[in-house]
Amino acid sequence: MDKDFSPVEIKRSPVALGKNMNLTGSPRKVKDTAADVFNTLHKWTELNKDGRNAINEIANIKLDIILSKEAAIEENVSHRNSFPTSLEPLCQQLAEIYKKMEKCVNKLEGFAQIMEGLHQLESYRSSKSEETLSPMFHTWHMTHFVEATQEVFKSYKKELSLKKMIIENVCHVTDRNTMMFYIAAWLHQPYITDDATLLVESMLTETGHRGC
Repeated sequence: MDKDFSPVEIKRSPVALGKNMNLTGSPRKVKDTAADVFNTLHKWTELNKDGRNAINEIANIKLDIILSKEAAIEENVSHRNSFPTSLEPLCQQLAEIYKKMEKCVNKLEGFAQIMEGLHQLESYRSSKSEETLSPMFHTWHMTHFVEATQEVFKSYKKELSLKKMIIENVCHVTDRNTMMFYIAAWLHQPYITDDATLLVESMLTETGHRGC
């Protein structure tokens, strides 16, 4: 059976109005914030590499001490100090890396708040004009940007907590298994999931920073 449908007026997105036009207002802010998220995560990645290098150096020193200690116990002789002075600059380096990572997470929280504010603004404008909210660019509504940035922030916040635990303990490790766990945990970043990475890439594609 055929049915008649009444046309619905939907406000067209800035992208639909023309790819070459200069974005302003909320679309411009959303696109800039998406770029800021990416740049912040790139900074985090570089810091993670620096931290990995420092932890590998710490591991080499600590594992050498652990092996020496085990040998000394077997031979019933004294062993070296478990915290040599060579560890101090490496531990300090890790502490500095953590501070910079913490700044990255604080920025991600700020970006999520910006997206939430823009969502509230667009919802208010829509309610006043009685227009149906359209996607900001291609397919995402503002709620998608809010959810994506919040999810990314939460993932990196959890990962930061893990980094803190590792940094506070790695220089005091007394067994090989724990050291290997810390190395693997730092490298693989278990709280930064593939879903979080996909959300960032999708957001970049949606806002035109990535080709479709």
